[in-house]
Formats: sequence, structure tokens, C-alpha cells
Amino acid sequence: MNRKVLAHVSGLVSIAGVVFSGFALFAILGKSLKLSEFSLSIITAVIAVVVGFFSKYLAGFAKRLQFAPRVFISYAHEDESIAHEVAEALRNHGARVWLDQERLKPGESINDAIEKGIADADSFVALVSGVPRPNLLLEIGMARARGLRVIPVLLADTSLPSDLQGLRYIDLRKEQSRGIEELVREAT
Repeated sequence: MNRKVLAHVSGLVSIAGVVFSGFALFAILGKSLKLSEFSLSIITAVIAVVVGFFSKYLAGFAKRLQFAPRVFISYAHEDESIAHEVAEALRNHGARVWLDQERLKPGESINDAIEKGIADADSFVALVSGVPRPNLLLEIGMARARGLRVIPVLLADTSLPSDLQGLRYIDLRKEQSRGIEELVREAT
């Protein structure tokens, strides 16, 4: 569930809480209870109304919070050094980054780990250098199936794979630092 939907649902739940607490307060007032029960019921109902009322503001506050963007980086192992440089730049701007070299554990299924990493991501960055990668198209397919934004990053003079053609790419071939800054802006 994305942040906007979560904040909206939270706001609706808080409004429902205020309404039901109000009904509970009126129901309590109509019953004959001992003074101690009545006092406790009134205090509980008032607290529920106040909490329900303020939870609407808390939901609004939660909506404004910035959550760390989660970025999955797909790269050829020959491009590991630039992948780590890109990951570090993204982390310095608050992103949580998934790199296979950092996340895969010995004995863990590579495909399962990649699938979980993509499922947990907000965006998918494909570093493209022309080095053949049989899993790239599979990873792009998983990312698109989850509705992730796919950001191609060109590292060398090569053509984009067919599944990335037609997408605007970020160019790191000439001005690497400028390209990394653009990627950070777009992915965070």
C-alpha cells in the first residue's frame, strides 16, 4: 500500500473512531450505571473521542512524512565499482539501496532474493554497459509487473536492451558526476 492510500485510509479510520466513540458516549448516558462505572465509562468515551479526533491530525502528519525511497540496482558484475558509487550517492540522499553483493547470503536462492528485492523497491535502476546479462530482461519484467519506475542508466557506448528502448535514460558516459546527481534526483 503506498503512502497516500495509507494516509487516506488512516484518516477515514480516525473519523470513524470519532463517530463510534460519540455513539458509545450517548449509549452510556442512556444506561443506569453505578457512579464509579458511569464515571469510568464517561472518561473512557471522552478519551476515545479525543484520541480519535487527534488521530486525524496524526494521519495528516504521517502523510507528510518522507519515507526512505527504496532503490533496486541491476548491474553487470564487471560494473560493480560504479554500482557501488551509485548506491553510495543514493544512500547519502536517504535511499535504501538493494545491491546483490550486499544482500545475498551464502546458500540463499539468487532468484528468490532478487524477486524479494524488486518487490520491496520503489524504483528499479538498470546500469547498462553492454556486458551481456541474461537476468536483466527477467528483472525488468519483474519490476514492470510490480509497477516500478524503471530508470535506465547508460554507462558505455552501447544500445539499450529492447525492454528499455523508448525510455529516457540517464547518461553517465561523459559527465559521470552530473549523471549520478540526476539519478539521485529522479530516484529519491
